[in-house]
Amino acid sequence: MTEPEFMHHLERKHGQPSRSFAVYATVIGGAVEWYDLILYTLYAVLFSKIFFPTTHSGLSIILSFATFGVSFIIRPMGAVFLGTYSDKYGRRRALALSSFLMMLGTGILAVAPTYATLGIAAPLLVVFSRVLQGIAAGGEFGSAATMLAERNPELRGFYSSLQLSASGLSFVVASSGGWLLVHFFSDAEIAQWAWRLPFLFGFLIGPVATWSRLRMDESPEFRKYENHNPTREIIFYERKKILVATCLTALGAYGVYLILYLPTYAQLYLGFDRSSAMVGTIAAGIVTIIAPPIFGYWGDKMKNRNILMMSGAALLVITAYPAFIFLKNYPTIVNIVFVESLITVLVEGAYYANLSGILYSWFSARNRTSAISVSYSFAQLLFGGLTPMILSALIQYYNNILIPSLFLLFVSIISFSSLLCVDQKSGL
Repeated sequence: MTEPEFMHHLERKHGQPSRSFAVYATVIGGAVEWYDLILYTLYAVLFSKIFFPTTHSGLSIILSFATFGVSFIIRPMGAVFLGTYSDKYGRRRALALSSFLMMLGTGILAVAPTYATLGIAAPLLVVFSRVLQGIAAGGEFGSAATMLAERNPELRGFYSSLQLSASGLSFVVASSGGWLLVHFFSDAEIAQWAWRLPFLFGFLIGPVATWSRLRMDESPEFRKYENHNPTREIIFYERKKILVATCLTALGAYGVYLILYLPTYAQLYLGFDRSSAMVGTIAAGIVTIIAPPIFGYWGDKMKNRNILMMSGAALLVITAYPAFIFLKNYPTIVNIVFVESLITVLVEGAYYANLSGILYSWFSARNRTSAISVSYSFAQLLFGGLTPMILSALIQYYNNILIPSLFLLFVSIISFSSLLCVDQKSGL
């Protein structure tokens, strides 16, 4: 039985999948991606010891975050592969394949032997798991954003923002799981085996996400184009828009991974223990669940998303440096919750929630997934996934724990300036 015949059989037996089911299936896969990424950053310090041991602890941490960054170096390749696949053969198939690869990457990390057991092969296995994650994630955002926005173009800001809410749910689940491990297991037990439990949980969610995406119906705007090369077309005809979209995505990319880095930052430079450091991430996750749909819906009704995005970027320019000075001088749980929540509202709410709605307008359905995926992946590579490694290295080199705020200020200016130069419909 061919795949189309199988899908027809499912639809005849169970009925045509609803729009709400398609939204659920799209969102749950994105949640799995973020769950894995968040877990890795939460355990980056531990991984530096069990997978990347060196005589210098600072180098071990940099190696741990460098391995995390491998997936972002691979992402543009994943964006080209899965973006092209999505535009040629359908959003549904591309999303299902993305979920499967994510599940495989998470599963490999969950069972990977440590350096003490397998030697140099252990970190190489971790790197391979990050490569699979990179390929999957490269096409995930573009395919998911396109699928959600195309469900209802009039409310595309609201629908596309739901994948950000899903990432917030992942923040809460992953951070809460880490918090529970600290309270139910000793540090020795966590280092020996208990850290694997949340990764195994993520692996078990994978089949549900993959099956759900195979079960959902195709985007109503998708049309199959024969003899069609989306990547070639966007490189030759959409170069300027891709560059602008990358700059616009920069703030969202950096802001998200700054939040992911802050638990490590709080442990290394502010004197927090592992449990307390995770509280801020849990709070940021709760804010991420709530804020994006509110701001996405607001942008739909305003008909001018640029205003909300410029407001978020401008407020970050004003508050970034003072917020980190405040946190440095008064490093309490309440204050780190406040700072992380503030950054989350401005980045994930006011700014990022409306980005997909603008990019939807710029690119035609013919190449939309490829264009958004490539823009997103390059922004993640330049401003996102390598952030923890770069910040750790610069803080150690300059002995200045305010470096993250200076980068936030810099990236906010880049994205704010890009917004001044574009029209939300044409892109240029």
